[in-house]
Amino acid sequence: MVLHDCIAVMTLVCTAYSRTAMDEKFTQLETLRKASWDAIVSRREYEWRVSIAFWTLLGGFIAALVTTKIDLAGGWSCLLLLFPIILGAAHLQWLWGLFRAYTIDKKEEEAFRAAMRDLALYEEPNFVTNLRGKAANRSRGILGNWNHAPQVWTTIAFTVLATYVAYKAANQTKLEPVSITVPSATAPASPAP
Repeated sequence: MVLHDCIAVMTLVCTAYSRTAMDEKFTQLETLRKASWDAIVSRREYEWRVSIAFWTLLGGFIAALVTTKIDLAGGWSCLLLLFPIILGAAHLQWLWGLFRAYTIDKKEEEAFRAAMRDLALYEEPNFVTNLRGKAANRSRGILGNWNHAPQVWTTIAFTVLATYVAYKAANQTKLEPVSITVPSATAPASPAP
């Protein structure tokens, strides 16, 4: 009977110790997971602001060229063409760095979350695992990432437009507004002659 009581007490002590160790490990994993997620969130707080600043600069450049007549001689017209290209390339490079940092932080966060699930002996339902796999496979590369793709395409569009406007301004081509007339759907058809 004494041996049985000793084994019961030792089992209780070991279980309590392993439970405490498991709780500590779970807390550590949660701290690491939260740090990875907070890095993503804090980066998102300013990345759109910087993108909007880049686009505003390119938009201001376009507006300045469209609304004023610029008389350029020599190599200045070349600089006029290079400005939007350099600015657009710098922004795309910055977005590429953001995408790489996002990918690293997201993979770390997912790894810590998976370790927490394993520690808690939580078996994820199949439909959640399938959804997670579809979401992970859907976003491939920077142009497949829901957060960075719109920024990349907007930057490319502004850069191309600004370069076109700079080219026209450098060649002293007057930029005329485009007018589009859409026929009315209710207008009567004109009689044939």
